[in-house]
Amino acid sequence: MTSHPFTPTGVADVPDVPRSNASLSACSDLGNVRRALSRHNVSQPRWAEAADAGAAAAHADTIGYPVALKSQAGVGTMSVAAYSRAEVLDGYDRMMRDASSRHGEVVVEELLHGARIRAETVLLPDGDVCIAAITRTTPGEAGLQASRHCVYAHDALLHNPVIRRLVARTLHALGLRPGVFRIGMQLTLRGPRITDVQGHAPDDLTPVLVKTATGIDLLQVAVDVAAGGTPGLTPKRQRASAVHFAHASVTGRIERIAVTVGPDLQPFLERVVQLKYSGDHVVAMPESYESDALAYGVVVGSSPSDCHTALDRLAQALCVDIAPSATAGQGVRRLAWQNRSTGL
Repeated sequence: MTSHPFTPTGVADVPDVPRSNASLSACSDLGNVRRALSRHNVSQPRWAEAADAGAAAAHADTIGYPVALKSQAGVGTMSVAAYSRAEVLDGYDRMMRDASSRHGEVVVEELLHGARIRAETVLLPDGDVCIAAITRTTPGEAGLQASRHCVYAHDALLHNPVIRRLVARTLHALGLRPGVFRIGMQLTLRGPRITDVQGHAPDDLTPVLVKTATGIDLLQVAVDVAAGGTPGLTPKRQRASAVHFAHASVTGRIERIAVTVGPDLQPFLERVVQLKYSGDHVVAMPESYESDALAYGVVVGSSPSDCHTALDRLAQALCVDIAPSATAGQGVRRLAWQNRSTGL
């Protein structure tokens, strides 16, 4: 069983984004989102709400394993992946001990298989829907936590009629007002399924990726829509951009950490930011939270494959010595940036 905070990766230097209270209210309760989508027959994971551990286990037995246990509070809280009834019972208990997850019922969902994407979506005042970008996500070892995101100006899904129709139906089902939204889904063998909806512009590094790859400024678009203006949604760039978050593979205290970027990566590098320093304690995946990330790097290229190649090479730029905790074994282990390349 694995667990992690079910959140986009927050970064301190990302500015505040406009948020509609009505939209936030519509999307903040995962149970409400699931019920609204069900009423409108919008494709989503099989799900049920559980008020206690016994009900969660019974629902998981009915849905079929593996399942994901998510707080009704939705984005920003813990999520647990469980592969057996015993893990559901243990996971429910762990969620009840987590301050962010103990309020309200737990949502039990089938754990989907398939590529993860997010449609960075703009609902205009006249009702038109524009998908400004598609963010493709590579999960980390926990199976739920994201470690790499990529945006490509020419992503084929931007004009996919099934995706566009599903996004429009989701906005309609939730009764959202004009604004910028992030609609998460997984591309399963049965078709795309809605996994989550954020009722505001992305508050992580996604706006950086979108602006770097396409020239579209999602945060400015959110401001323009909120003010009743005309947002700039015409792409000015035709590139790809990606970010990777490095996590430790052993839990312990950092003894040394260094990032050394060679000149061969300079043409691709947008930024590298070190987040942890000597003396800091870190938790290894799959138990780590996003706050345990060692560093992140943002790259740009002419295609997604260029970006993933650059991120894989960037893996060699980060070198960390960690003294494992007593429960993680003895001695010092040398770590490298986790190398999780994936084709998109």
